[in-house]
Amino acid sequence: LAQHAFHNDVKLPNVLRRDGRPTLIDFDLMSPWLVKVAVTSSCIEHDFGPLLEPQGPSVASLFREYYDLFAFSLTLHDGALYRRVLHRLIELWGLLESCVF
Repeated sequence: LAQHAFHNDVKLPNVLRRDGRPTLIDFDLMSPWLVKVAVTSSCIEHDFGPLLEPQGPSVASLFREYYDLFAFSLTLHDGALYRRVLHRLIELWGLLESCVF
């Protein structure tokens, strides 16, 4: 999914199991360049297109994955899944730090 867009609403209720694999659902906030944070009946939005488009599709994909996993981590309790998400965030940060920041 990160190859194409920010999901903007990754949380456990939006993850289903199909054939033993997690499947993400609920794509109403999905956007290729906009980060959307839902607040009551609207969203706070920020357009990352000007930052990410010049970096190319691979950097944009890594950044989208980082953002969605970071937001997901805020909804998790400490445990195996939380620790795997944190490890992936560390990996992604290492890849992104030299490209974007």
